This record gives sequence, C-alpha cells and structure tokens, in this order.
Amino acid sequence: MLQKVFLLLCLMTLISSLVKAEEPAQSKEKATSLIKASIEALGGQAYLSVKSEKSQGLVTPYRETVPDSNDIQPDKRGTQSFIDYILLPNKERVEFKGQGRLFIQSNADKHNWTYDSDSELLRDQTQAQKDRFLRTLRYQVDKILRGGWNDPSIEITYIPRQELWPRQYGEGVKLTYLDKEEAELFFDPQTKLPIALRFPKDTYEGQRVKAENRFFKYIDINSLKTPYVVDLFENGKQVLRINYDTREFNIPISDKLFVKPNNIKAIK
Repeated sequence: MLQKVFLLLCLMTLISSLVKAEEPAQSKEKATSLIKASIEALGGQAYLSVKSEKSQGLVTPYRETVPDSNDIQPDKRGTQSFIDYILLPNKERVEFKGQGRLFIQSNADKHNWTYDSDSELLRDQTQAQKDRFLRTLRYQVDKILRGGWNDPSIEITYIPRQELWPRQYGEGVKLTYLDKEEAELFFDPQTKLPIALRFPKDTYEGQRVKAENRFFKYIDINSLKTPYVVDLFENGKQVLRINYDTREFNIPISDKLFVKPNNIKAIK
C-alpha cells in the first residue's frame, strides 16, 4: 500500500513539473501568435517593408488646471505643429514650430544635434540626449513589431485580456529585456491592432516615470493601417496628444537631411 502511494505521489510530481515546463512555452506561443496577428492587421508584408516615413500634424500638451489635481485639460496655447522624418532603422528628424519658435532635433548615427531659434543655438546633443533617443527607439511600437520582439535576447510572454481603461479591453504581450526592463503592448481583441504600449521612461528632468502611449483613429493608407491620434501618459496622467494631418510611407528622404548644418543660416 505504501509503495502504491509513493508511486502515485511520484507520478503527480512528474505531471506537475511537465505542466509547469509547458506553461512558459505556451505563453510564448500565444504571445507570438498575437504579435503576428497584429502585424497582419497593420498590413502584413507591406507594414514590415516600410523603409521611411514623413508625417505632419499638431502636438498639444495637457496640463492640470489646478496643481496636484486630476483635472487635466489640453493647453491649446501650447500647441505646436511638427514635421517628422524617419529613415529606418535609426534616423529621425523632428521639427517643431509654435509661438514663433522653431526647434529641431535630429538623430542619425554620428550626427546627433539640435537647433533652437529662441537661443539661436545649433549644437551637438549631449550623451544623455543621445541615450534618451536610443531608449525611445527601443519602446516604439513599430520598432517592436517590425522585428524587435523577435530578438533572441528578449523574453516575450502573453498577458490575458484585461480592462485597460474604462470600457476598453485588450490582451497583450510583455517584453522583458536583458537589463530586466519591461514593456507591455496591448491589442484590440477584435481588430488585433495595437491600442496601448506601457514602458519605463526617463523625462528631460531625469525622472523615471511609467509611460503609456494609446493609439486611436486608425486610417488605411496604401494597404497600411496607421493611427492618426496618439495620447501620451506619464504615471497615469495624460501629458500630450499627437494629431496627425498626414502620414506618408516609403517616400524618398535624403541622408543629408540628418547631417548637422555648418551654420544657422543653412537651416533658415
């Protein structure tokens, strides 16, 4: 009798260990399937084949009407227009205009610079600014879906369906990087389109915050689906809204655009 009990316990232990061993594999399989479904929803091979993008629109900051309150409203006076040039895999130039000011930030290999018309300064970026850009690249939804998720050094696991904000549900994928930082990408259960990305972020003031980007108003552009409204949150509070007017893909963008000009006159 004791021998039968011992054998039964051994069998139960073996089954339990096999189930636990299968769980990570099943989680990765479900996460992979979800990512692939989202890529197809975004345009499939056409989405993966994007090499460049030029977009234009408006950026509106959100501010608390009363300090330390939850009453957060758009600050229309702070709205700026922008033009964003992206040349994959790692070149980007953004130009902001508003209240008579032009600010440019350009990142590309060895050419990392900024220009501010208020101070009339054209200068190289600091190491902290360059590092912040590289971290931003890591947590871009397109960077993740166009292959970042499949990096052997990144662990992916499935996140079951949950309520992300009132009446908006999603299922997701958690990405764990070698440095133990984590990002969570959520998808709409019906359309499979990305609806939220949560990630750690260092602000310009050097403060570490929990950031979240929410994606809305997907529009079809030449077989691609792309969001035209993006809301940015930090520590649960909205700080910014991006409204796109136009988004163009796979258009010619010269490498010269990212090279630091010799002087200010070359910009103007």
